[in-house]
Amino acid sequence: MTTIRLQWRYIEPPPRTGLLLDLKQWVLDAAVPELEAEFRNLLGYQRRRGISDEQVNAMAAELYALVRQRQREEYEACKRADNGGEDLERWLHGEIYNGNA
Repeated sequence: MTTIRLQWRYIEPPPRTGLLLDLKQWVLDAAVPELEAEFRNLLGYQRRRGISDEQVNAMAAELYALVRQRQREEYEACKRADNGGEDLERWLHGEIYNGNA
């Protein structure tokens, strides 16, 4: 599994248009090297089998699941360190940084 470091910021969900170009732009806008590497890896698998809208949307879901998993891991680590018990969504949107509101 790929580890994605998000550096304390919220990333919007990827577009579900079925367009590979939209998904690629989302990955580029996120500016996360590990996410870009995982996208290239998934794209290689899909190109060998042909790419449909459903497969692009499945790729988007998988990439976003990696983002959310990493965000949750970072949040939980922050929460354990601070013992503040702050809200995940507030943390993800940047309202909480290192446990400080």
